[in-house]
Amino acid sequence: MMKSLLYKLKSLYYAGAAMKDMKKYALEMQLGHSKIIGWDGGHPVNSLLFPPEYSQPMIRSRARFYNSLRFGNPSPVVANIAVTARCRCSCPHCSSAGQDATDMPAKKWRDIIRQCQELGVFTIVITGGEPLERPDLEQIISAVDQSISLPVLFTCGMGLADRLEGLLASGLKRIYVSLDYADSTGHNGHRGVDGLFEQAVNGLKAARAMGM
Repeated sequence: MMKSLLYKLKSLYYAGAAMKDMKKYALEMQLGHSKIIGWDGGHPVNSLLFPPEYSQPMIRSRARFYNSLRFGNPSPVVANIAVTARCRCSCPHCSSAGQDATDMPAKKWRDIIRQCQELGVFTIVITGGEPLERPDLEQIISAVDQSISLPVLFTCGMGLADRLEGLLASGLKRIYVSLDYADSTGHNGHRGVDGLFEQAVNGLKAARAMGM
């Protein structure tokens, strides 16, 4: 009985130390740093693509990372889903240019998100085209079970400020906004849309003010 109790206590101690080392290794391997860039629900955040420390998705991801190292059983960690090929920009680097612009229904995307989460994905990146072109984008985001995965939006920022309230209500907290140049002339010219730089910056400022 005493030996069993001592073993359990030792296990907790060694597991805690091992998890601390694994956290540092995983962060530095993936990010090149372990610094804190923000906070989410009282938990520290090291990257917009990683769930907050000590959150349920992060605990699950650590367990999968450990199992992949120990048993050689890799599993997907991040899924990028392009929910539309539509966009009003004309960027020369666009990966959606020339693709079928017919959108798949939100119901199908919700099922895809469910399958991604069953595979163990802890971050679901929603991209396009331009995701904000979808009026039902909030429905897609709200399908993410945030006890398992983190939704992240990639956008050019066109019309972002007007959608923030609904996006926040759907559960979105993290947004990547494309800025190709540090000035409006270069950025707007590259993307072929007048005023886009200003929209993107204003959208970022508004998102920040709302706590995103």
